[in-house]
Amino acid sequence: MRLVKWCIYAVFLHIAIHAGNMNISGPYDLNSNRLDEVLLFTTAVLRYVEIQHDGTHSPLWQIKPEDYIIKDALIYDLDNDGDSELIILVDYLPGYRKNSNKWLHVYTWRDSVFIARDLVIDNGEVLHANNADIDTFSGIVSAAVGSPYRAAVLLQANEQRETLNGNTIHIHLPFNLHNGFGPIFTNFINVDGKPYLVVFSPENDSLKTALFSTNNEFKVTNDNSFPLNGALKLLGSATQKTDLDMDSREELQIPFASGQVMTLAYYDSVLTLTESIFSGENLFILPESTSAENINTVITSRVNSGIYDLFMAKPEPGITIIPEDTLRLGDTLHYQATMDTTTGFYSFHWLAQPPERAYFDPTSGYINWIPKREDIGVHEFKFYAEQRLKEELVSDIDALGDRHRIMPVIEEAEHSYAIIVVDTTKPPIIYTPPPYEPYMVFVHTPPKEKGEDRFVFNGVPSFHMLVEDHKLPKYPSVSHNISANLGQVITNKNAEFSYVARPDSMDKISVLTLNHNLTNNEFTASISPHVDSLIQDLDPSNWQSKLSHYPSYQFEGFPESLRLAEAENSILIYNSENEKKTKNNSYISVRTPLADNRHNLSIYMRAIELWDIAGEIVVDSIGNKTVNTTITFSGEFHPYRINSEMYTDADIAKRAKEMKFKILEFMGVDSVAVDSVAVDSL
Repeated sequence: MRLVKWCIYAVFLHIAIHAGNMNISGPYDLNSNRLDEVLLFTTAVLRYVEIQHDGTHSPLWQIKPEDYIIKDALIYDLDNDGDSELIILVDYLPGYRKNSNKWLHVYTWRDSVFIARDLVIDNGEVLHANNADIDTFSGIVSAAVGSPYRAAVLLQANEQRETLNGNTIHIHLPFNLHNGFGPIFTNFINVDGKPYLVVFSPENDSLKTALFSTNNEFKVTNDNSFPLNGALKLLGSATQKTDLDMDSREELQIPFASGQVMTLAYYDSVLTLTESIFSGENLFILPESTSAENINTVITSRVNSGIYDLFMAKPEPGITIIPEDTLRLGDTLHYQATMDTTTGFYSFHWLAQPPERAYFDPTSGYINWIPKREDIGVHEFKFYAEQRLKEELVSDIDALGDRHRIMPVIEEAEHSYAIIVVDTTKPPIIYTPPPYEPYMVFVHTPPKEKGEDRFVFNGVPSFHMLVEDHKLPKYPSVSHNISANLGQVITNKNAEFSYVARPDSMDKISVLTLNHNLTNNEFTASISPHVDSLIQDLDPSNWQSKLSHYPSYQFEGFPESLRLAEAENSILIYNSENEKKTKNNSYISVRTPLADNRHNLSIYMRAIELWDIAGEIVVDSIGNKTVNTTITFSGEFHPYRINSEMYTDADIAKRAKEMKFKILEFMGVDSVAVDSVAVDSL
């Protein structure tokens, strides 16, 4: 998306959306007790109620603001964490307006109540918007701003710790909508699996419209102007999406206070506006004083008629978890088949004809498909994919002399993925992937002086192992990388592995033990035989409060001069590199997960010969996790530098090459030469 700076300052005259009327949204079941829940709101009060077995309404939560009016309200899992958010579009009353006011308020459903969330919007400007909607493919919120600014604004929220950061985009409107005095409204619709943004505005006795494709440029796909035939006062916050003929083409049901309902649809690349079959049915809004019985009747009638919030009454159109073998009607298959084009995608083609309407999106690497009723049954997706792992320098000689090229290193594989499409009356079988909690042991050493590096791995899946022989000039080396996802280890369970070679002799055997208690965030390290008899405790949070997310450390048998010091992107624990006499060295690191961070302890040391890596993952009955790592080697334990680092996954991806170069340079390789040779990420 191209961000455009936009300025919205104030709207001096504001007219309430439809005073005296009540919006209805639902049904939901956020507390999962099989009782329907309904969101009811007017400009002055918002209530979330539960419909009991006898039809009465039990209030669960409400808000009655004094300094602003409610323009629109939606329920959606905005940050995709499994907890639904209540999103309220507000407009502050004269006398209460100031720049610090937010035009969007967000609450998260937790423990059967809505809890306010901190939302930081990038530009901080105040909008006076008319209605809001959400694209269920991306989670982007749209808002419509009327005269004199007349704009469509998109907001995407990203969670960072407990704060939601909102990034906004200003959509330029075409001439037919940019000029006028009628209120502006926006909604997303899904047509054949592709989301579009619809912007519309009533002007005298006509409805001006524009359809935007939601690609990176938000270009106008179609615009038009339609007669309203006497329909008065468009009720934007009561607009509903439907797919009445089940053809994977959503349409908008737009109600008016005069009783008419108009259907705005996009067929054969053209926008159309026709009178809806729901005109005069009173299914969209009700008087503020409507009884619980009448509300229940309207909810039932709307569901039976196909009018409801598509992204809540049915499962979310974009499934972010991968179904193991079952997909319900109404779901959208969103299956990651390859990497996206910004990382390692290289090629894709089908090995068998996919189901009708299924397609592969190379920009995201996902297979998308919306099954219909005729698709009930078993379907198999067979495809061939190549991904680019790295690039390498290939040198040879032709008739004119030496020749050098950078060539991609490709991993290719045939894949098969089968699903069963079932009716919505049957509960789905859903597999929720475990959280990604990486544990990694990395040992980089010179090759053995005699014999071969022959190791035997013993472990219960799933572990990932990568061993590389770096045949670099003068200082060849071997890297051993063993990793596991702690999220896959179930409660009250241990997982172990060993990676063993037979030592040539038992002389000068050293054992390095690295243990990390992830619950208490305590990291202990010991070396046997001891370099020094002291037990040394180092706590970064006592040194600098900003380092409270680092573990507390205890070192046994390490050199006595351990100290905490600042280093680039890390904490320096030990440094004696001025003693380094050779480039023939070794490197050991252990990476463990800490919430959204990744902790990495690195030891740069004199060359050793590796004989054994053993790992143990312990998860107790309440989910507390401890990771124990033991590394056995021959040679003296002589560290030059020990440092501790904290990364996010994004940081690791950005710095992978830099980190690998740094290790290779320590092992004795000229960094300039390395720059011309591609290397794998850690």
